Amino acid sequence: MFASYDVNWEFDNTNTIFIGDIQMAQKNASNGYGTVFMDYIMRLAKKNNVTSISGLLGSTELLNPENKIRVLKYYTKYQFEITLNDEQNKGEIYLDLDKGLPRKTSQM
Repeated sequence: MFASYDVNWEFDNTNTIFIGDIQMAQKNASNGYGTVFMDYIMRLAKKNNVTSISGLLGSTELLNPENKIRVLKYYTKYQFEITLNDEQNKGEIYLDLDKGLPRKTSQM
């Protein structure tokens, strides 16, 4: 089975990878595709001397209680700091890679 992702991310001049959005068909959720994606991003970050990964969470992820739980669990397993604004259904994620790669990540 192949998962199709709609992913927006970019490098910026501060050695940060910014993840704008990760979308996947609901039928492909919880099948390990997110793990493959994050492992790739972590390896890419290490290879390019990126020091942090940041991103935004929006209403798509946070309005639906099941999605919210899945998203929070996903980023928590990679040791991201998560800041939520429940009133506005927004959030931010941040991972400081100078502390070392999270243990769930495959090493190069």
